[in-house]
Amino acid sequence: GDLPPDGSSWVVMQRHFNRCFGRISGVDSALLNNMSHGGGGFDPTAIDRARCIVLFLGGFSSDETRPLTGPGCPLQYVGPANGDRTLPANYQYNIDRQNRMMEFEMNRLTLAQLPDPNSPPGPGNRVLSLDGALIPKYLPAGKTTPYVYFDSRTYGFIPDSTVANPVYNGYAHTSDNVIRPYKTLANAPGGGSFNPTNVAEALRWHNPDTFQIIAAGQDDHFGNIAFNPDNNDYPAYFVTESGQLMACNPSAASGPAMLHPTISQFQERSINSSWENTHLDNLSNFNDGRQLRMEDNLQL
Repeated sequence: GDLPPDGSSWVVMQRHFNRCFGRISGVDSALLNNMSHGGGGFDPTAIDRARCIVLFLGGFSSDETRPLTGPGCPLQYVGPANGDRTLPANYQYNIDRQNRMMEFEMNRLTLAQLPDPNSPPGPGNRVLSLDGALIPKYLPAGKTTPYVYFDSRTYGFIPDSTVANPVYNGYAHTSDNVIRPYKTLANAPGGGSFNPTNVAEALRWHNPDTFQIIAAGQDDHFGNIAFNPDNNDYPAYFVTESGQLMACNPSAASGPAMLHPTISQFQERSINSSWENTHLDNLSNFNDGRQLRMEDNLQL
């Protein structure tokens, strides 16, 4: 009865696990905490918008006390017999998960091969994502940029992150391949008083009460702009009906007043200062359930 979190908020993540697994053990709770936190506290990129799809849809153990580490669980212990079972470094990704909510094609998961297939699993011989993370990402066929998932509870400002302040939800595959949830001009609100915690709400979100799933499309590239081009302290969001950019600005009188005057039809300045329309073939789940490109939004 609860949608999966997208990993951007520890409060939402913890609430979800406690609701779904009311008898979760202290070991699994501590392991989840360690997977989500770094030296500076909660890290909203540790289980990012791509890894959360695999974590939550790939299946949890039927053992309600050990959803992460029980039989058929997402994580397989490969550490020493008396090792710390709350330490992520003692686990590998389990390719034999149970209770799947969808089937993931193994060759589309970003899994690295075992260093030595003839050696038993252990701390030096683990099944991990190509980037060394415990949880892999899932790729569209023949592509290298993964599917990403945004939970409506955390589309905008992330209040409980301790990595940086302020933090706004988004996903960066590379420094110039980034995506945030999409906005809509439908029922655009009027004036308002904005600050860092509510400036991202200035225009309405698509699927405001559920989620957005986004793929990068044929060009394998989400886009380039994630921040207000004139003030990098604040995020930027694209509007699907017009391709305009909502450049967040707490000093603006309204959401429509934040629309950038020179960016429309998804135009973007890339890192070499040319104009690109990389959003045009991005795919989403919010057009009447159809897998439509962003370009199709402009034509509807």
